[in-house]
Order: sequence, then structure tokens, then C-alpha cells
Amino acid sequence: MRQLSILEGGDVIKKGDYYRPLLLSTDNYGDIEVNKENIYSGLVENNLKWAPVTRCIESFWIGKTVDQFIDSFHEGLYRGEFVRGDIPPDHIFEG
Repeated sequence: MRQLSILEGGDVIKKGDYYRPLLLSTDNYGDIEVNKENIYSGLVENNLKWAPVTRCIESFWIGKTVDQFIDSFHEGLYRGEFVRGDIPPDHIFEG
């Protein structure tokens, strides 16, 4: 059994945390690809696995709280999860 902590509002985002966006985006043709990187930003999107937080969000957010990150989205458009702990290697997005 592995121990994972799901980060909540007041928890501070740390460099070793993992993140999983929960909104899927489409390409110019309306297709959805999972486990890929955005062609413009290079950040991970549409992933079903956990990715190191430094691959998913800008480094500006390291040291900020989850609430601060969520509040930066317009009208509640945030959909994602932060975790900390021992994630099985086959559940980590390597890209």
C-alpha cells in the first residue's frame, strides 16, 4: 500500500508534488489526444497519469497555496488535482 496526500486549499504547492489536469482540450480538428504536451507552452495537458508539478504549471506557483492557484482561474474553470507522496512509477506521466 502506498501513501498519497491529496492537497487541499491551504496546502502549499511544492516542487516534488504531482498534478493531473482534469479538463480535456481538443486540437484544431476536434480530436482529443491524451498524455501529451501543449505545442505552444510545452506544459502537460490531457493526461490521465500524474505529472510532476513542474511539468504542468508555471514555476511561479511553487510555494503558493492550492487556493491561490484555483482562484487564478476565471469563473471556476479550474479542474485538476494535486497530490504528494509515493506514486507508482507506471502512474507517472514521463512525456
